[in-house]
Amino acid sequence: MKKPFLALLLIFGLIAEGTGIYAQTAELTSQTVYINKKAETPPVYSIDGSNYFRLRDVAAYLDFGVDYNESTNSVFIDMYKPCADKADEAEKLYTSDAHTSVQPVFVNGEKKEIGAYLINGSNYFKIRDLAKTLNFSCLYNNELNAVEINKNYGYDPSDRLGASKLTGTTYVSFIDVGQGDSAFVELYNGRTLLIDAGDSGHGSAVADFIRSRGKTSIDYAAATHPHADHIGGMAEVLNGFNVGKMYMPDVTADSKTYQNLMQTVQDRGIEINTAENGVNIYHDEVADISIIAPCSGKYDDLNNYSAVIKVTYGDNKFLFMGDAETKSENEITADVSANVVKVGHHGSKTSSSQSFTERTGADFAVISVGANNSYNHPAPETVSKWQSVGAEVLRTDLLGNICFLGDGEKLSYKTDRNSTPSEIVFEPSAETGGGFVLNTSTKKIHLPSCRYAKSISEKNRSVSSKSLSELESQGYEACKVCKP
Repeated sequence: MKKPFLALLLIFGLIAEGTGIYAQTAELTSQTVYINKKAETPPVYSIDGSNYFRLRDVAAYLDFGVDYNESTNSVFIDMYKPCADKADEAEKLYTSDAHTSVQPVFVNGEKKEIGAYLINGSNYFKIRDLAKTLNFSCLYNNELNAVEINKNYGYDPSDRLGASKLTGTTYVSFIDVGQGDSAFVELYNGRTLLIDAGDSGHGSAVADFIRSRGKTSIDYAAATHPHADHIGGMAEVLNGFNVGKMYMPDVTADSKTYQNLMQTVQDRGIEINTAENGVNIYHDEVADISIIAPCSGKYDDLNNYSAVIKVTYGDNKFLFMGDAETKSENEITADVSANVVKVGHHGSKTSSSQSFTERTGADFAVISVGANNSYNHPAPETVSKWQSVGAEVLRTDLLGNICFLGDGEKLSYKTDRNSTPSEIVFEPSAETGGGFVLNTSTKKIHLPSCRYAKSISEKNRSVSSKSLSELESQGYEACKVCKP
């Protein structure tokens, strides 16, 4: 009697080797799916509210290689190899058992922890996890009630499904904070993003600059990495403004500066999100703010934990490198093309490799640096690299604040040689993102170009320079026609 029992255990063990013992229920969805802007009908299963796609379907649609090694029971994904198979029709069962897959997954030779389920004999992956690991974009389009998947993560949002006409101006200001970093982004629709805030001696200057732009709140703030010349002034800014969300890399520091910042974030009740490759901060039909690095979980140098952020508005593209060095640059597989690049690590020779500068195709290279600094930043060879690819090099130690204006097509900039923010403040207007048109009776927020904004009576009409999130917290809601 022992031998049949042992045989049964052996069979059960072989089954358990490739699948989890306990099954979950996978339900077939009717989710609309666009892949590279073409409607497709792959089987999509919902497990615990998340969409799971079959790996070989994604590989076929996005054209990357997938191989299965029987001897090691492993899945190998090669992003540099074309897919050998075409997407085929899978059996679509309305409900099916989903077993946790324990097969190791290797991407370009490196083992990755990507959760998967075995459904009907095939590996199904959570699409957002797969997109994050393989660097393709996966977005939910509210207007179309559809999932959009695109091969190139850094694609131009103005060319996506349902893109609307560009309206308004986006402002990107590089604030002179000496030997440190700080930039303030004002999207065409009033959404705002602060990237770093210099050292503790420049927090008030950053706060004053933001106020000079007519802002009383900040939608998003990013502390690229825990070095004092980037986060030292952040606590003062957070104490002076209502901040929606905070983005920081998954790394800590023992410094008092870092501890002070974390205490301020806790005291203010600000939501912290991990800054890493694949995180989307904001997205609409014409604008996008995405984090494209760090791409790894562990580095020897804090600089390489830097959150690298790309801001896109139509054809205007800005890349903020923090203090990322060549190691991080080489890991980035997302699209780094940009009109304006905030050069990594203050122009140090440890950043801006020749290959990376060429990949960006930048028109302008902004170097945030202090006058006569002890580090001798920027390095002459770094300046030469950016100039060699045709970029105009702009330095805060020579020009003070540097502010770019983009309408989604054309791009221009102004500088403040005397480092006085008031000299470069652009006149706020509802059209340029300095304000919205409000109907104080219906509590609606409009863009000035909206047909309903033009019909509001003087009694109920008001123009506000507050951010969209702050107005919403006061009971206003966005117009569903102009979608500010």
